[in-house]
Amino acid sequence: MEREKMNKKLEQLALKDSHTGLYNHRYLKEAIEVRFSQAERQFSPFSVIMMDIDYFKSINDAYGHLFGDLVLKQFAKQLKKIVRPYDILSVMAEKNSSLSPVRQIEPTPSFSSEDLR
Repeated sequence: MEREKMNKKLEQLALKDSHTGLYNHRYLKEAIEVRFSQAERQFSPFSVIMMDIDYFKSINDAYGHLFGDLVLKQFAKQLKKIVRPYDILSVMAEKNSSLSPVRQIEPTPSFSSEDLR
């Protein structure tokens, strides 16, 4: 029982970003494949919204990576308030962490990307 619990925790750690708590690229890739297959079988659309934080590299350069991490955490927190429970939020960081787009997948959009602006 304890081993199952530990394995589940390790699996979650492997699929989530430690700074934001959002799913990582590995999870997103798998989720897109599953959702795309479902949409294809059911002839139903799904959407993917990709965004980034303007001038994020400048924030990191001016205020440091710790502050940049706080910005990402707050950004993720605000997005979590907007999306539905079954939507998928994921963060993808570039090599130098200067760009962090967040993607969200949903069967049918309940809002537009402009609403997220």
